[in-house]
Amino acid sequence: MITKHSIEPVRVNHGLFQFPEQVDHIKLAVIERHHLTNQLGLGIVKGLGLKSGAIAMTVAHNSHNLIIAGTTDQDMLMAA
Repeated sequence: MITKHSIEPVRVNHGLFQFPEQVDHIKLAVIERHHLTNQLGLGIVKGLGLKSGAIAMTVAHNSHNLIIAGTTDQDMLMAA
């Protein structure tokens, strides 16, 4: 599978991303966990198919940082 770059509008309320189930956009966080830099990357991923909850993993080629995708901050925290 080849990942393609796209720019799409997202729903925001008071500066915060809103999870639109019908569009399949969910939150994504990458947390650096090896050098104590406190680096955090945030974004939105499309096409994962997650309708509720969150998933997390540390197996990511070359970095093995903590990657979390989820529908709510609370679910993402629990997965982390």
